[in-house]
Amino acid sequence: MSNVQTLLLDDIRASLIEKIRSGLNDNVLEQALALWLVPDSNLGLDATVLLGQLVAADRTPRETAALGFLANAVSLAESTKDDLQNDLRQLLGREPVVAGTPMPFCTNGLTLGGILLGIKAWSDSDLTAAREWITTCRNASSTGRGLGAWQEAFLCHVGEYTGLPWKPKDQSDETASVVTVAMESAGLYTPDDMDAAERKELAALNTIKAGTPPDIECAESIFRLTCIDWIRRSRPIANLRRISIPDVCNLLRRSGSGLQYWTWEDKPRTKTSQARKWHIDHEYHVQNFLWSILAPLFSDLTPEDYTVKIHTKQPRADLGVPSLRLIVEAKFWYSQHSSKKIIEEIAEDASLYLVPESRYQSIVPFIWDDGRRTEEHDGLISALRKFDGIEDAIVISRPGMMG
Repeated sequence: MSNVQTLLLDDIRASLIEKIRSGLNDNVLEQALALWLVPDSNLGLDATVLLGQLVAADRTPRETAALGFLANAVSLAESTKDDLQNDLRQLLGREPVVAGTPMPFCTNGLTLGGILLGIKAWSDSDLTAAREWITTCRNASSTGRGLGAWQEAFLCHVGEYTGLPWKPKDQSDETASVVTVAMESAGLYTPDDMDAAERKELAALNTIKAGTPPDIECAESIFRLTCIDWIRRSRPIANLRRISIPDVCNLLRRSGSGLQYWTWEDKPRTKTSQARKWHIDHEYHVQNFLWSILAPLFSDLTPEDYTVKIHTKQPRADLGVPSLRLIVEAKFWYSQHSSKKIIEEIAEDASLYLVPESRYQSIVPFIWDDGRRTEEHDGLISALRKFDGIEDAIVISRPGMMG
């Protein structure tokens, strides 16, 4: 994927996240979908909080479907599993069509999908009653306006995965490829071979790059975001033969995923060892983290590199990559400090480092957010990108396991 394509997808991704955030609000079903498909996308969602809301709620089929998504995303407490099973028993005992009128859940692909996934999580036993029930829903949604194309594609994949087939309409739509790639990321679809996977991904990318409809539903935006993240994840983050500054940015942007197995032990892992916790408490620790990522890639990586002296001021960059004329500046965003303080610090750094005589031309600030203010990340990154010489900005939140 070229750097131009990467930057275009970055912009599309940022736009999708903004649309999703504005569409989530109190929509528990869409929140559960996002936690299932894109749990690490800085949408400010918490599965534990959502589960608490759903357990305490007087659940409709929509809330039951949300539990179905979460059952495939996180481990449920036994009492919550019981709640889900009871809801599904009651739901499968209801007629989907009453006096010729389909119930609302029959014409909502997202609700039906969550219910099917809930049934899959509940039981792998005899599904005869469930198949009859979903067939009635299928027939009810085949007339009139019916379901949107992306919902049809979604239910086809979920139906195949759960053993509760959803007979597709005789129609094809460009959005189907987006859903298919998203389902591959969730393990609900396996392409026949690499060529088939690439064809689907190319079709999905072309659909996404064609533009986001202004009236796009929140759920469809989540599928598009999932698709983008999967395609980017399925390819190398950087070309190791010729690493560019955008490659560095992509690598650092993904560095948070590397913390999944960060050493944080509550008890010893072996009989002869002690429990260890690798704290990141200040800017020097952030520099060490960055060094471990970048040093294997750049033989000229320079720590604490002195830049051009300005009168009596001797600036010192955290990490320099002379071959790219790039500075990676580490910042520790304390929970008690505002984003304004971070912006001011980085603006001052840029004015000192990037003077005419400097061997550096660009800066990428890497910010460790110790307060996990994910709702402020996009605004902070957007503000920093406006400064001359700042190629991009990366913000990584303190992992939840660190307390």
